[in-house]
Amino acid sequence: MVEHALCPLDSRQSLKRGFIHETTFAYTDPNRNRKKGKVQIGSVHGLSPTDELYLWGILGLALAGREPSNDFYATPYWILRQLGRITPTKKGSREFQLFRDSLQRLAGVRYHSTAFYDPLRGEHREVSFGLLNYSLPLDDKSARAWRFAFDPIFWELVSANRSSLKFDMQLYSQLSPAARRMYLFLKKQFWRNTVTGSLNMTETAVNVLGFQASSKAPELRRKLESVIRELIDCEIVTLGLAQESIKDCFKKEGVGEYRFILHRGAAADRAGELGTTKPEDSPFFDPLTVIGFDRRAIVRLLAAHKPSLLAQWIDITQAAMERGVIDMSPPAYFMYYVDRKATPPDWWHELRRKERQQEAEQQRANRQFEHKFSEEMGFDEYLKTEARDAFENVMQSVIQDFMKTGKQRQEVEQIAREHTLRHFRNKYRKEKQPSFEQL
Repeated sequence: MVEHALCPLDSRQSLKRGFIHETTFAYTDPNRNRKKGKVQIGSVHGLSPTDELYLWGILGLALAGREPSNDFYATPYWILRQLGRITPTKKGSREFQLFRDSLQRLAGVRYHSTAFYDPLRGEHREVSFGLLNYSLPLDDKSARAWRFAFDPIFWELVSANRSSLKFDMQLYSQLSPAARRMYLFLKKQFWRNTVTGSLNMTETAVNVLGFQASSKAPELRRKLESVIRELIDCEIVTLGLAQESIKDCFKKEGVGEYRFILHRGAAADRAGELGTTKPEDSPFFDPLTVIGFDRRAIVRLLAAHKPSLLAQWIDITQAAMERGVIDMSPPAYFMYYVDRKATPPDWWHELRRKERQQEAEQQRANRQFEHKFSEEMGFDEYLKTEARDAFENVMQSVIQDFMKTGKQRQEVEQIAREHTLRHFRNKYRKEKQPSFEQL
C-alpha cells in the first residue's frame, strides 16, 4: 500500500462522497517479469491525505501492544498524544473533531488490488478489504475508551509485515502529505539497499505521491524536487557523491521523460515502535487513572492481567461511574470483578447492544457503498466487453430517432448516450447484480 497513493494529494478531488481512486503499481512476478497491478479505492465519505497519519498511527499503536489484536481499545486523548497531535501546550477540541472526521472517512474505505503481495503465502493475490470499523461512546464527554476493529484480512497482511512497517512517527507527522508518502515508499526501497533503483519520475509523482496526472513534466519535476528537498532537510535522503544538487538526481531519457535516483540518509534507518515503552504509554494508563489507581497499582495491573480482560472491565467500570450504579469505590469495584474474571453485567450488555446497533448502521452504509462500488467496476467492464457492440448499436439508433425530430447530431449525442447508459445500467442490474436487501 505504500507503493501507491490512497487518494490524490488535492483534497478538493478526494473529499467527496462516493469517491473512487484508481491507480497502478509495478511488481515482479515469479518469472521475474515486470507487471502492473491495478488498485481501486472507494470511500463512502471521501478521503484526505492527512487520514493516512491516523491510519498508520492507530495501526502502529495496535501492533505495539503486549498481545497485538485487531480489536483495539484506547481513549482519543491517549492516541492523539501518542501521535503528537496534542501536547501539554497544544490542546483543543479541534484536534478531536478532526480525528473523529478522519475515522468516519477511513471506516468507509474499500480497497481492491489485482496483485497485492501476501507475505504469508509468498505470492501476489487479488484482494479486497476494508480498513477499520469503530465503536465510540454516544456521549462526546464520556471518558470511556474508543474501540477500533481492523478488517481481518487487512490486519493479517500488516501483521505479517510488522517488522518492515516500523518508522519514526514523530518524523513522519512533521512532514507534508507528499513527503510522508515518499518517506514510507523509501523505507521499503531502503530496506536492504543504500540507494534506490532508477525511478520513473512521472509514475512516482502521480501513482506513488498522488500529484495530478494532467500536470506537465516540468511541473511534476518541480514538485518532486520540493519533496526531495524536504526529505534532505530531514536527513531521510542525502545527495550521492556525484550529485552536487537535487537537479543532479534526475536524468533525462526523452521528451518529458525523467528518471531519478536517491541515496539513503541517516534518518531513514530510524525506526520506532509506538506505545508500551513506559506504563504511561499503555492505552490503559489514562483510563485506570480516571478510575482512581495510582501509578504503582497500574504497573501491577498491567503485569498481572491480560489486556482483553483489562479493556473489558475498564469500559464496564467507567460506564458504571457515568451512570452512578457503583455502591463502592471505583477501584474496589474494578478489582473485585477483575480478580474473579467475572462475566459482564446485563446492563452493560444492553449498552453494548445499542452501540452495536450504531455500528451496524455504519456497516450497512459501507455495504451499500461497496455494492455500488462493485457495481460501477462491473458495469464498466461489462460495457468494455460483452455489451460493447450492443451499446454502440443502441446509441446510434437513439441518435437517429432524435435526429428525426429535426435536431442536429451534436445536440443529441450526449442525450442519446445518457439514455443508452440508463438502459444498459438497468439491464446490467437486472441480470448481474443482487439487490441491497440480499446483502
